[in-house]
Amino acid sequence: MANETATDLPAALKKAGEELAKQISDATELLVETKYVLVDDTGNVDWAKSTPVARTIVKLDGDTELIIPVAKQGETLVLRKDLLELHNTSVTNARAYREKLYDMILSVAREITGR
Repeated sequence: MANETATDLPAALKKAGEELAKQISDATELLVETKYVLVDDTGNVDWAKSTPVARTIVKLDGDTELIIPVAKQGETLVLRKDLLELHNTSVTNARAYREKLYDMILSVAREITGR
């Protein structure tokens, strides 16, 4: 049984390392999209027909892209501030989650390397 455990440790470390590499790769770009969907007269929703309201992309190097749709009323651009506030809350939550993920990755890396 002791020999089996010694064999399992390198396999477990390899699997943890692969998962760590995947998480780091996935964390290089943060994409947050806020969408809306119309409810029909009977209260049904077709989720496949959701339409973006706003999109934010934050890259690992700090570059950020924010896309917000506006309507034109005469010569004035009109923005739905309530939807933008909702979107900004989602971006803030996603950034906080990513920060926790980085902390977890760093913690696991330290455990694996013993530092």
